[in-house]
Amino acid sequence: MYPKITHLSNPAKRLQGETIFAVLGLIILSFAAYLNALSNTFVFDDVYVISGNYFIRDWKNFWGLFTSKYFAASGELSYRPVVTLSYFVDYSLWHLNPMGYHLTNIVLHTLNSTILFFLVQRMVRNMPLAFLASLFFICHPVLSEAVNAVSYREDLLSAAFFITAFLLYVKLPASNKFMYRTEMLHSVQHDSVCHSER
Repeated sequence: MYPKITHLSNPAKRLQGETIFAVLGLIILSFAAYLNALSNTFVFDDVYVISGNYFIRDWKNFWGLFTSKYFAASGELSYRPVVTLSYFVDYSLWHLNPMGYHLTNIVLHTLNSTILFFLVQRMVRNMPLAFLASLFFICHPVLSEAVNAVSYREDLLSAAFFITAFLLYVKLPASNKFMYRTEMLHSVQHDSVCHSER
């Protein structure tokens, strides 16, 4: 007589709904944890790397990221073109408004927390544990410097690439993982032989 409610009893749809709810919760909590950073000014090396850096103010300098002039032109002490590219984008959007740069860092940290959630969920198949691990990652004080100081953005970007690569590796079928491990072992052995011959 009454229509059956199938979407509530379907485990796949329920899991999808729980996943969406968990991700939205992580996004809200991550922004809530670092919302006060938006009103901050440039701190520590930010003044040198952002406000005193004329290299990032003109897209004509973009190709300088890939030449030997990079160090002289950018004033950087280490070669980190992806981070400097993110400063180009930020300057195009926000000019020298620190709020925009801090917003970018918060978005990156939120993205990392979300990717970590999917990684832990994939590894342990336990959504509450994945949520707690990501929540711990969001709130852990060791990450506060990387989120609050724009000039430490390389930590956020490297974490994004690392966690994403690990997630993609975990998602590989078992047969491909064996091939990948074998290739990796050969690569490490080859590098060891090359270094020992020097």
